[in-house]
Amino acid sequence: MSLKLRPYSAHSSSINNSSNINNGQSTSSSTMGEKSGASAAAAKRLEALRQLLHAQHLDGLIVDDADAHGSEIPASAFARRSFLSSFSGSNGLALVTQESALLWTDGRYFAQAEQQLPEGLWRLMKSDFRNTPTLSQFLKQNPKIRRLGVDGFSTSLGLLSQIRDAGFTLARGDSSSQQETQDDAGKQVVPLERNLVDEVWGPERPSLPNSTVYVHPKEYRGLSTREKVAKALEAMAKEGADLLLLSSLDEVAWLTNLRGSDPPNSPVFYSYALLVRGPAGTSTGVPQKDSSWPWRLLVYTDPSRVSASAKAELEEEGAILRPYEELSSDLQILLSWEARNQQQKQQKENGHQQQGLQQPGQGGLVDAVDCLLSGKNGHLPEPSPKLKKEEALETHQAAWLDPKINLAIHRIVAESRRLIVKDTPVAVAKASKDAMELKGMIEAHEEDGVALATFFCWFEKQLLANARAAATHQQQQSYGAEECLLTEFTLKEAVDAAREATCSYLWSTNAFYVHSLFLCFSCLLFSKCSLFRGTSFTSISCFGSNCALAHYRPDPKTSLQLKASLSEPGGQLRVAVRSPGGGPPAQEEAPMFLLDSGGQYLTGTTDVTRTLHLGEPTEEQKEAYTLVLKGMIGLSAQKFPEGSRGPQIDALARQHLWNKGLDYLHGTGHGVGHFLNVHEGPIGISPRLTGVASLHEVRPGAVLSIEPGFYKDGAFGIRIENLAAVKLSDLSYRGRRFLQFESLTLVPIQARLIDASLLTPQEEAWLDAYHRDVFLRISYRLAAKEKKAPFCPPLPQAVSVTREEVLAWIKRSTRPLQQLLQQEFP
Repeated sequence: MSLKLRPYSAHSSSINNSSNINNGQSTSSSTMGEKSGASAAAAKRLEALRQLLHAQHLDGLIVDDADAHGSEIPASAFARRSFLSSFSGSNGLALVTQESALLWTDGRYFAQAEQQLPEGLWRLMKSDFRNTPTLSQFLKQNPKIRRLGVDGFSTSLGLLSQIRDAGFTLARGDSSSQQETQDDAGKQVVPLERNLVDEVWGPERPSLPNSTVYVHPKEYRGLSTREKVAKALEAMAKEGADLLLLSSLDEVAWLTNLRGSDPPNSPVFYSYALLVRGPAGTSTGVPQKDSSWPWRLLVYTDPSRVSASAKAELEEEGAILRPYEELSSDLQILLSWEARNQQQKQQKENGHQQQGLQQPGQGGLVDAVDCLLSGKNGHLPEPSPKLKKEEALETHQAAWLDPKINLAIHRIVAESRRLIVKDTPVAVAKASKDAMELKGMIEAHEEDGVALATFFCWFEKQLLANARAAATHQQQQSYGAEECLLTEFTLKEAVDAAREATCSYLWSTNAFYVHSLFLCFSCLLFSKCSLFRGTSFTSISCFGSNCALAHYRPDPKTSLQLKASLSEPGGQLRVAVRSPGGGPPAQEEAPMFLLDSGGQYLTGTTDVTRTLHLGEPTEEQKEAYTLVLKGMIGLSAQKFPEGSRGPQIDALARQHLWNKGLDYLHGTGHGVGHFLNVHEGPIGISPRLTGVASLHEVRPGAVLSIEPGFYKDGAFGIRIENLAAVKLSDLSYRGRRFLQFESLTLVPIQARLIDASLLTPQEEAWLDAYHRDVFLRISYRLAAKEKKAPFCPPLPQAVSVTREEVLAWIKRSTRPLQQLLQQEFP
């Protein structure tokens, strides 16, 4: 394999200066011709890429928004498919040939893709539709595509498998090699050393993030790195693996107890971790700090951005810091050394020891790492093409790789090693939070509940203030000077501001783990620290028919506006949706408002969705909302046996919709990390989680979302989402224990959309009990907080809300359902 890992710090500069191709980006101001200008720019980008394809003797190119680590939302520098196609959804795969440009995405993004893909240039391929060919099927049906280019560092094994299913084999080298031509027999997939989209992007490509790598404080985390390594070693020994390569960023961050902020909204940093196990096997406890440790842990990232405390943490925990770009060469050298060492052992036994090489030892790869780090490179052989995998197999040891490992690194290891490619022991352990991590998640959701209560209290007050201001100057078609502009985008900004304002600081040490009145006094003994570290994803804020777009992202230029008015002076509040810039109603009066948002706290990660109605809902809307609510309650309250998988319990949330011939096109739930990724594997609740993902059972300690929904195209959308922790229940059957969920999210559910006649007494009792819990915990949390200035988002003419007003809102919004149904809005 000729590809060398690209230096992280040089990613941008080496590419940005390599091309003089006009990328076609428009710099004009926003005008009526902006859309046509964007289409022209998109056409220029495709034409430039096709010129590069022709020069590289390629018939097609796979383009994805992917980094070298399989991140769901990579840094903007890796958003190549978004740049090329203008489609910004988080799920999508593009194929560009000389004749066509195609984009595959799933049902969450069909409407969005139809809006964003430049008309006439791109073809939308609706995944999972019977009449839509998959990527593999399309490649089979188009024999002209014989040499297909991919980026070796952003192509996963799963994607490679799809391409191979179409009859493609891996080329011997990259397309820059003149040894590979179109005359070669068979279909070939060609890993590229240079990313061609980056060359089209040119100097406009965003620079790589370079966030500081810092320590996740001990008072907010669970096990130490040594303890986590010990558990990983046990799993490696059972599988016969002496090498474990972690490529997923959240796995490296969790194992090392370090954090960063490289990809958007995720406290992780670009890195790899390499754990090698000595032949002595794993120890029974925490490895001692001694030179005879049977393992070595190497962490690959840019050392210059690792803080002094993080470096000290790594050293204390026995980890070794290496430059990011050295991984590929280190792997080649270490694996060659280990294979050659086996040869020397055999020769020594036969009395034919070679001269000039390191004497064979008993430490396996641990010896190789020590030799590499000591600088005794003369004792380590250069990677040799003559070393065969069969020779390495004689050790009966394997290399364990993440299924999301990129093609380039996979090829390096596969050349000389038996492979285990499945979810790593770190991924599995990380998914089941320990007691300290779960306490932190509880803490984070209490803070988040305060933030959301503050936001919704402010929102209702602001609507009334706008309505009164409109009545004063009697301008119903546009905002007056005294009104606060309420758009999909400004409300997104407001909820983000509420999280930051209500959790600007808390108290450090272990005081927050004490859920009693003692907290009010113990916190006075300790210093302040900031726990809020940003949002966990880009907030989804939408009105009316935009709610039917499951993952709509508001744009400041195109966001719909809310117009509030009074039926008469002092009368009932009325809310309508306006087009951007004001004017007549864009949709029906009394819209829905869907808000999906989350926060990152040092104590944990949150994700919550609520759907409100800002007037009188229709019977259709109430029925759909209640069916969704019944699904959320049903799964939240369900008990199920140990060993159950996510896909098995998914139907519990859909059954009421199914009985009416309705459904939703996304999963019911995803895993959530502990101050890590808001979407965490390897478990989830979805019918699509088949194959390897479905092999993982739902275990105690897992944190999952429960978020059924319903979306009527062009009309409205509904989603209700809570996070819940899995715990043991009090039931068992023939020795098999049962599990249940415990809700973590603490945000009231609006009653205006509920048709109470559709709820069973048990469902209504669950909802009332949930609201009692929300009231008790959020009101106590608010009362225990040090008093701050009233909350006011950074919006012109915005009103402010005090803690007392928020407390009153919480009390009003968590009454028993029958009382809530009699309550006037707002």
